[in-house]
This record gives sequence, C-alpha cells and structure tokens, in this order.
Amino acid sequence: MRSRRQRNEFTPPNRIFYGWWIVIVSSILGMFGNGSISNGFPRFFEPIRSDLGISYFRMSLVFSLARAEGGVGGPVVGWLVDRYGARPMIFFGGLLAGIGLMFLSQAHSYWALVFLFAGVVSVGKTAALGQTLMAAVNQWFIRRKALALSTLMTSFAAGGAFVVLLLDFGISQIGWRSTIFVTGLFITLLTIPVALVIRSRPEDIGLLPDGDPPLQDSDWENSVVSGQTSVSVEQNFTVKQALSTNSFWLILLGVITRVSATNAIIVHIFPILELKGLDERTASAYVAFMFLMAIPLRFVLGVAG
Repeated sequence: MRSRRQRNEFTPPNRIFYGWWIVIVSSILGMFGNGSISNGFPRFFEPIRSDLGISYFRMSLVFSLARAEGGVGGPVVGWLVDRYGARPMIFFGGLLAGIGLMFLSQAHSYWALVFLFAGVVSVGKTAALGQTLMAAVNQWFIRRKALALSTLMTSFAAGGAFVVLLLDFGISQIGWRSTIFVTGLFITLLTIPVALVIRSRPEDIGLLPDGDPPLQDSDWENSVVSGQTSVSVEQNFTVKQALSTNSFWLILLGVITRVSATNAIIVHIFPILELKGLDERTASAYVAFMFLMAIPLRFVLGVAG
C-alpha cells in the first residue's frame, strides 16, 4: 500500500515521470554551478591577478590545485554518494561552493585566494555540481539513460555559453568582487530548492527506473516466464568487478586525457585571447560561442552513443 500511495504522490497518472524533474533541476543547478565555477571562472583570471598583483604562474597554480582537488576528491565523493545518497551531497556541497564564493569576494591575499577557491569552492563543486548530479540522474533511468545524461551534460555546455556572458557583464558593471559575491549568493539560494526536489533513487519513493509500473511478485514471475516484462533491468558491477575490466581502464584513460587537455585550455583561454589582441568583451563572446557550438554536439552524440 505504501508504494502505491507514494507513486500517486510523486507520479500521478498521465503526469511526467518524477525522474525527469530530477533531470530538470539537476540541469539548472549544473548550468549555473558549472558555468560559474568551471567554465566561467577563468573570466576572473585577469581581474583577480591584476587586483592582487600576482604572476601568471601563481594564478595558474590556484586553478591547478583546484583541478587536482577534483581528481583526488572524486573517488571520495563517489563513495559518499553511494553511502548517503546524492541529496545531502548536493545540499551541503552546493552551500559550501556558494558560501565559499561569497567569502572569496573578500580575499585580499594570495593565500586567502588559494584556500577559498581550491580548498572551499572547489571542494563544494566536486561534492555537488559534477559527478553527483550525474549519479542522481543515472539512478532514475535505464532505457532512457542516454537521453537523460545527455540533457544534463548539455546543460553544462549551456552554462559555458550563457553564464560567461553574464559574468562578463557583471565584472564590467560592478567589478569582480561584487560579481563573485552575487554568483555565490545565487548558487546558495538555488541549491536549497534543488536539493528538496532531488531523490537519490526511484525506489525510495516507490517508483522504478524509467517510470515502469511496479509489479506484484506474481505479475513479475508471469512476465519473466512469458518474456514480456517491460521493467528495465540493468547489470550492476561492484568496484572490484569494474576495476578488473579493460573497459573501465580505457574509459578512465580517455577521460583523464580529455579533461587534462580541455582544462589546460579553458583555464588560460582568456589570457591567451587577450594576448592575441582581443578585448575582454570580445574574448567572452568568443568563449561563449565555443560552448554554444558544443550544445548540439553533446546532446546528439550523447543520445547516439
């Protein structure tokens, strides 16, 4: 009875499957969170460097430490998501990233910048705004997983396309400190309703992946025997089993190669473009256009894959 009552509450007849609400809110948070902290934050590279009077090397080191934290913290976050679910990770990580940005707006020394960006904001971003959102969406779909995850990943590119322009406008109008503060406040306020909507697994509210209707034991046995079951079934691997496959290591190698190359370019793209003679507004438009071109590619190739 409890499963049926929960199903009526979260997915009434002829209503959208609750998993798609997970995709929508995750995409919104991912667009603004990743757009601000990952794809858009290099827009602050030169304003912060000039204001604090630090070298290009020391400024690049801040970004490198933040990326290194993400690499080290990723497996830890994965373990925490498995143990406690995506919802608390998104809540606490999103608040940490947002509040960290607000404090970062008041940084007046290099070491304060290192601590707040690499040690606070980046930790919050790793905990809430990347793989945790993907894990939350992943749990809700099997047959439609490619479509759901492609939608989420497309939102990350959309953040780079549109949020970069918003950050550029903010910096030109109110300065980098006020822009970072407003960005942190927005992420903090956005995290709260998103976390309230997130549910870690469909089974937690009496649903099944892809919105498949729950079956009674007798119905399940009959459908399996007849070969007519429509319920999605997915093969799962333990960590040990995954580590023993060649596919895992090939995927890991591919991800490391791609992320290393793209991060190196994105972090330094604004200084590079400005050294080539582009002003800050034109450089922002160039970067936004680059991510705009990635939107259809991410979606189409993700679904096709």
